[in-house]
Amino acid sequence: MSAGQKLPFSQFTTARMRPRDQFEAWHESISVIFQTALLPGHPIEAGFAATLSAYHLGKLMVSQVDFDAQRFVRDRRKLTRDGMDHYLVQLYATGGLDGVADDRERVLRGGDVQILDLARTNDTVARASSTVAVVVPREALCEAMHTDNCMGWSCAAMPASVGCWPTTCGR
Repeated sequence: MSAGQKLPFSQFTTARMRPRDQFEAWHESISVIFQTALLPGHPIEAGFAATLSAYHLGKLMVSQVDFDAQRFVRDRRKLTRDGMDHYLVQLYATGGLDGVADDRERVLRGGDVQILDLARTNDTVARASSTVAVVVPREALCEAMHTDNCMGWSCAAMPASVGCWPTTCGR
């Protein structure tokens, strides 16, 4: 990329949409990676706040995402259809989630980091959250982590001065 070129960037927001259209638009936007569903008791007419800003950096995609509470799913059918061979390295700056990733219980709170294998099943319920994430090809992350399987690594919130990879992480 030359000095005058800008990084590829995309942005999505539900802010200017009619409330009854917001969740469906969000679902379409994020469906490349996850299937989503509103939580019980949240009528579609109530609206759904979500924003996503993403930069494409060669093989990596870096994003900042804010969203209302919802369910995220990657089931076997979705895995078969999209064939993604990437990891999602994700900081939950606020909010968090509870659920199961590849038959492992997962609980994340604000300040926690997870590494999610997008080639494996995932079913989580997320609270309203703000996240920063990097989607990275499997081979690139495992090479950087000096392992052949990064699934299930997570780091609890810790002071910013403490490195999280790999010695303070656990499976």
